[in-house]
Amino acid sequence: MDGSPESLSVYHGEPVSITEAVRDKVAVLRFWSPSCPHAQSLDPAMADLASSFKDRIAVFDVDSNWKSNPEDSERIREERGLGWPMIRDPRSLLARALKARTNGEFFVFRNDGTLAYRGTNDIARYRPAMKIADVHHLVEKLLAGDSVECGDAPCFGCYINYNPIVHKEDLDFLKKIAVLDE
Repeated sequence: MDGSPESLSVYHGEPVSITEAVRDKVAVLRFWSPSCPHAQSLDPAMADLASSFKDRIAVFDVDSNWKSNPEDSERIREERGLGWPMIRDPRSLLARALKARTNGEFFVFRNDGTLAYRGTNDIARYRPAMKIADVHHLVEKLLAGDSVECGDAPCFGCYINYNPIVHKEDLDFLKKIAVLDE
């Protein structure tokens, strides 16, 4: 890893640039922690996305919990058969950039990189007027080229334990992508 905030390490393989990984693809990011039962209860939904859409979308779990042990996370993921990439975000940069709140929170991006949805997997429960059942259904619509506006929905789970230490270069990066005001 080159150490830049734009590049985060991945458990399965080499470091990845998030921008490159999701370029021209519908992308699903889910915040995950080895210590959050709610996030782990959503593993089947992520497995369904990863297997149903294979190379047509980018699927990642993100561990932004600063106290997570990478070896424990990898062991748990291996035991559970979670074969899609896990992004290790120990400085909580991605979580801060997206303003993620809880483990189990989904972020779905259109193939142009714009955010289509953030929240729980169960979209219908909180946005019934959208007539979209869940993240899987939303991805199907996005891949079909449908114009979809879901916005945000509540998400439940364990709070993300943000890294309390913020480096100057992290602040510069977050300002650059307009997450923080000057």
